[in-house]
Amino acid sequence: MRTLQDFFSAEEQRINAINIKKVYIDMCEGDIESGLVLSVISVWNIPDCEESKEKVSRGGEMWMPIKYDEWWDMYRLDSNQVHRAIAIIDGLGLIDRKEYDDCGALIRIIEGNFLKAFDNYLSSPLKKSPDGGYHE
Repeated sequence: MRTLQDFFSAEEQRINAINIKKVYIDMCEGDIESGLVLSVISVWNIPDCEESKEKVSRGGEMWMPIKYDEWWDMYRLDSNQVHRAIAIIDGLGLIDRKEYDDCGALIRIIEGNFLKAFDNYLSSPLKKSPDGGYHE
């Protein structure tokens, strides 16, 4: 039988943890699922990072393939949640996407928009208003 100390030790090591910076949630206007997806997309785009994702070339540009059904094991988001989150992120102008019939999409970060939003939210994080909405 495990002890409470075993539990504390596992918590300290962040075993099976999902790490997300609040700035990504703020960039997605307080939507935690979209913030998580944006965080993952950001990490996948870091050059030479062990977690970076292979890109494919389409129309002279580099795109990252996203398979909606692959997110559950790593992030506990089902395909509907990922699809919704990517639609929100796309609607915010942070990524460009092309949908495909095989349950996936190709996405790429729109660098100028992404960096502008990142800088904006770092300098002015979202605050929750009394009515439950978010504002700068």
